[in-house]
Amino acid sequence: MKQTIVCLSVISGLITSPSFAAASPSSKILESPALSSYSWLGRVSASLAFPITTNQFQTLILLDGVNGDSTYQRQRNTKLNGSIGVSLGTELPLISKVLISTWQPTLSYYQGLFNINGILSQRLGAVIQGYDYEYVVDASQVMFDNKVLITGTNKYHPYGSVGLGASFNLARAYRAHPLDQTFARSPVFSNNRTSAFSYSLGLGLDIDYSSNLAFGLGYRYVDYGLVSLNTSPVQNTSAKLKLNNLTTNQLIAELTVRL
Repeated sequence: MKQTIVCLSVISGLITSPSFAAASPSSKILESPALSSYSWLGRVSASLAFPITTNQFQTLILLDGVNGDSTYQRQRNTKLNGSIGVSLGTELPLISKVLISTWQPTLSYYQGLFNINGILSQRLGAVIQGYDYEYVVDASQVMFDNKVLITGTNKYHPYGSVGLGASFNLARAYRAHPLDQTFARSPVFSNNRTSAFSYSLGLGLDIDYSSNLAFGLGYRYVDYGLVSLNTSPVQNTSAKLKLNNLTTNQLIAELTVRL
């Protein structure tokens, strides 16, 4: 009986000793700084954007009492479009039984430049005149971005992202070029700024260059919301040329620094 009590005492002493606790796997998980801490991060990004062509038609009556109208058909543009962005946020660990991942919530600002163009068919009585039209959209976004990275290996991290926020869209520099130089000039719309709800969805891959530096490549779908020019000085109606939703497909490159 005394031998049994002595053995139990020895075992109890080993379990409660610091060396045994340090060797315990569960103790390592709880004490691991990588799984129980967070770090600040900063990010810069640049993207090439391809505005989605919707073949949207919009017919406007610019002058009351006149037998005529103007139909605007948006077309695919071939000019360079894109955006740049800066983000500041944090990186938090997420642990599951299947995988280990991290969550990167950030507050982001993006500045985008997009060219909108199409064909204008202007009807006055029985006469129809054709024009090429175009204008520029400066889109300023303030977004709350959420990026979740999966730890596939120690270096490569597939990710998914969701962003919610607001976009402030300045439509400016409207121009219309007659297809036939004998045609009269088309009315010019003035500049206008609108604000709208904006969101983004993305997929990509981050690659760790070091413990503090990572490069990323990915795809992002972005909805900038309403874009609208103002009225023309020569029209006597309130009709405006607009897009209910400016949406883009973007190829994005990112540089993330853990602070």
